[in-house]
Amino acid sequence: MFRHASRWVTTLVVGFTWVQAGCAPAEPTAPETPRTEEAARPLLPGERSLFDASSVPAVEAADDGAAVELGVRFRSDAPGRVMGVRFYKGTGNTGTHTGSLWSASGALLATATFQDETASGWQEVRFATPVAIAADTNYVVSYHAPAGHYAATNNGFASALDAPPLHAPASGTGGGNGLYHYGTSGFPTDSYQASNYWVDVAFQPNDTTPPRAPTNVVATPSSSTAIDLTWYASVDGSGEMQGNARAHLVYRGSQLVAELPGTTTRYRDTGLTPSTTYQYTVRGRDAAGNLGPASATVTATTLASSVCNPCSLWNVVTGDPQYENADSTPTEVGLKFHSDVAGTVTKVRYYKGSTDTGPHVGHLWSATGALLGTTVEAPGEGSFGWRELTFPTPVSLAANTTYVVSYFATMGRYAITPYYFSSAGVDVPPLHAPSTVAAGGNGVRHLNGSGFPSEAWLNTNFWVDVVFVPATGDASPVDVSVQHSFPAGTGVRGEGLDYDITLTNHGTRAATNLTLDVPVPAGLAPFAFTPKASVGTCGYRTNDNMHCDITSLPAGQSAVVRMTLVPSLSGTFQFQATVTASETDDVPGNNTSTLTIPVGPASNLVTFDTFDGADEPITGIHGPFYFVFNKWYLASPWGGFTTKSISFNGGGVNKGELSIYGERTVVGLDAFTWDTGATLTLSCFNQPTRTFTLTPGEVTHVVTNWQGTCSSVTLATSNGWDTNFDNIELSPLP
Repeated sequence: MFRHASRWVTTLVVGFTWVQAGCAPAEPTAPETPRTEEAARPLLPGERSLFDASSVPAVEAADDGAAVELGVRFRSDAPGRVMGVRFYKGTGNTGTHTGSLWSASGALLATATFQDETASGWQEVRFATPVAIAADTNYVVSYHAPAGHYAATNNGFASALDAPPLHAPASGTGGGNGLYHYGTSGFPTDSYQASNYWVDVAFQPNDTTPPRAPTNVVATPSSSTAIDLTWYASVDGSGEMQGNARAHLVYRGSQLVAELPGTTTRYRDTGLTPSTTYQYTVRGRDAAGNLGPASATVTATTLASSVCNPCSLWNVVTGDPQYENADSTPTEVGLKFHSDVAGTVTKVRYYKGSTDTGPHVGHLWSATGALLGTTVEAPGEGSFGWRELTFPTPVSLAANTTYVVSYFATMGRYAITPYYFSSAGVDVPPLHAPSTVAAGGNGVRHLNGSGFPSEAWLNTNFWVDVVFVPATGDASPVDVSVQHSFPAGTGVRGEGLDYDITLTNHGTRAATNLTLDVPVPAGLAPFAFTPKASVGTCGYRTNDNMHCDITSLPAGQSAVVRMTLVPSLSGTFQFQATVTASETDDVPGNNTSTLTIPVGPASNLVTFDTFDGADEPITGIHGPFYFVFNKWYLASPWGGFTTKSISFNGGGVNKGELSIYGERTVVGLDAFTWDTGATLTLSCFNQPTRTFTLTPGEVTHVVTNWQGTCSSVTLATSNGWDTNFDNIELSPLP
């Protein structure tokens, strides 16, 4: 292993036994009287080291009694101070030990003599004056063993040692690591077989403030064996020095499952168990090694493992792009994939953005670029969501063979999620889309025209998929219908109307990847009302289109979606709803349905006798108002009111807000109370506040004299819920 004096000594590792060939070692220095304690010398709070207290060498005392300086080359991600030197001591490593810090070129920066050593284990000496070191700069820390018998692990630096913020490079880079120098104490420069001689540093970073916790952590199942995580970055520092933390650490429960760069804010956890719930947190770590607090815990459940037919990599819930590319260059975008079993591809699926207006055509290729099939072309259109392109003749696939599926975005602006395939693929057996590492790049494109996509750009998911039918199994069609219902029969301008859409699977097997699209006619607005769905997820990505995604609808079952809209005009409105599924529909004629809704003129007087219910809280949209949650109560006839009226919801409530739809304001209203001296105050952010004294035992009519509009009016009384209201007058809609 080492050359010293006039002899060569060769050292080999066999298991944990060191065998030496050559001359016998020199007589070791007489051993000192050992101390009885062997506890590791602890670091002080906030200090960092390369090795933790539980780390031990393969060989605690090498059979080499020559005096030798042993060291390690290291650097720090952050500036700070070297407080001292640590080394692992074994039996026979006796005598007076000194620890030293050197520059990379061999300038001695500090030295100190170890005191009060234990018989074995980690020892530490602290410099009289800590030494400041720069970030990302190499240094060497060492100790002198006058009697040899140092600790060692052969090939310990065959790979780098990373304990952020500290790093010890692999021996094969930067002049070797695991360093030694025989004789008196001096700068160690030799290395042998990447051996680790168990020398360490006590380092105190200048920065001791941890980064803040990541926020907006979201966990979404992407298959039966994987969950996707996204979050907002952990932030380090403040003011002009503020930025992302150096690293993000992802935990599944208490287990660290990933350590990612601070610029990475997504992770796919794979190899999970189907139908199982997992919990996740994310933490930030800065360049100084400070570990920030954990994010809020999020939970997700992997999808059930099921036999698919047809099969796809994503459904309408898990297939949710992050961005729409702003580039309008005509581009073929695609995906590498394979199947565990043979079968046929009947369709190309792709997610179409709202500005990717088409037209579009799909392709299937061999791994080497042979064109195997071309779909029918889909005409241009302006909506968004998952679309399907059908092959005139299904294309046969062999098992365990790589193929490329793609579509040509003639106007560019295709859906993207960058870095999606950087570290993990997608596995939805029998289909698999490998990671960019496993596939030699995945998420592929061909710029400036249609052609075989081979460029892996930023490991991006372009959201291209297949409809695959395994060679065995039932491929019978489904029958999904869509129907409308408007229970009220007639709407009123300026007042909310509820409109129901029902999807029913009349077939004998489940329909999968259903999408429902309902364009919203001009003159109707959803305001802040999210559609309510009994199954799946729905929303307005634009005000003029309501879209729903439903993963699966079993045979014989229905899904109901309720839309709440407010008409700003009178007249007749026609709705059209369209549903699609991955499977061939046995009765395509009932995939679309239309309904006409008449809307009459606005009413300027709001009474409550026609409202549903009585003697119960009222919330949400009713007539031209939105009743703020937990503030209002719908009462039976009471006092001077011979019909239903409203009051505050409970004795502790003395005011409530009413949001008003359309450009109008409250002109007046009727109030009743039995209480003497009670007052009513009406206020609006852009109107003068009005306060009225109410006549006990009589209906008091008040007039606001407000001009213009008021989007939200607040009513407040001096006697709380003991005042009721009816006959609210509104200014006319423009």
